[in-house]
Amino acid sequence: MLDNRLVNKGEKFIIWGEELLCFSVFSNLLKNAMEASPYREIITVTLQRENSMNAMVIHNQGAVPEQIRDRFFEKYVTFGKNLGTGLGTYSARLITEAQGGNISLQSVGADETLIVVRLPRAIGH
Repeated sequence: MLDNRLVNKGEKFIIWGEELLCFSVFSNLLKNAMEASPYREIITVTLQRENSMNAMVIHNQGAVPEQIRDRFFEKYVTFGKNLGTGLGTYSARLITEAQGGNISLQSVGADETLIVVRLPRAIGH
């Protein structure tokens, strides 16, 4: 989705960011969304143009446990994962901030999660 509508072929959504760093951020966040979401539930990624930033919103079913919500982007914070290191969301925050952006967690109701990543918009886009 782009600005609350389906994306048209050839349409651009450009941010200022380093490609490999952005790949790391979004692969970590999408992996978390898939692990937290119940089987066969849909994960949506919505792109939104804002004033000087572009927002990428990842929405999934499954809430972040209350015990870690306030510390979700801190180092070594994990919950209920046997192999989780607690570094995925921490590194996503550091990488996003290093590129002039910000990241936030929003729990929607008792069983949904939104992760919002904002990165600077490319000039003219």
